[in-house]
Amino acid sequence: MFWAAIPHQIVQWETTKPYYVATLPLAWFFELRISGHFAHPILAGKIVCDPESPAGDKARFSQWVTDLHSGNLSSERAAHLEIQARLVRLALALPVRQSDAAHPVSPASSRARS
Repeated sequence: MFWAAIPHQIVQWETTKPYYVATLPLAWFFELRISGHFAHPILAGKIVCDPESPAGDKARFSQWVTDLHSGNLSSERAAHLEIQARLVRLALALPVRQSDAAHPVSPASSRARS
């Protein structure tokens, strides 16, 4: 995961496996109130990767694409909830350093750091 406000591009891809992208509104990310050890590196322009890289992510992305393009509000809501849950699980999978054991990040707390 990375913050798109930082200029970026894929310059090299070393595998034949697909590359999936989900673009989330920043306000939606803040609404998750995810802990600082996850949010701060992202907001600082770093890339955060799941150390486990769950095998189910490919199937999840495929389902989310289907749901989000279905035109069915219930399916779209299910995809949004599953994406939120995936981000929470990603945050839980990351090691927490003592200095990062901060309160959840909100728009106000991130502006104070800027």
